[in-house]
Amino acid sequence: MAILPYSQGNLIASNALTAVALADGLQAIRGVMVISFGSPCRFWPPGIRHHNFAFANDPVTWLDGGLVDIGDRRKTGAGLVAHRLEGYLQSFRDQVNKLLTLAG
Repeated sequence: MAILPYSQGNLIASNALTAVALADGLQAIRGVMVISFGSPCRFWPPGIRHHNFAFANDPVTWLDGGLVDIGDRRKTGAGLVAHRLEGYLQSFRDQVNKLLTLAG
């Protein structure tokens, strides 16, 4: 399973995955792939496969406190409109497609 949250959706996805883990145990979310874009999220539950795509000049991503997950793909680009989903999808299309292929 793959979840692709954008912006505030990352906070919602993290909270939902944490709730499932608390209710049903970590095995219930083990291996879930999360491919996040423009995330302000500071916490993800253990056991998931998290890949964070964030532009260095996107101010929303600064809210994560500079936490960098394994698999982080920070990349400068997109100018003053750095937080637009379209910019993320255009810049990271190939990497996201490879990850989705791996997720099945």
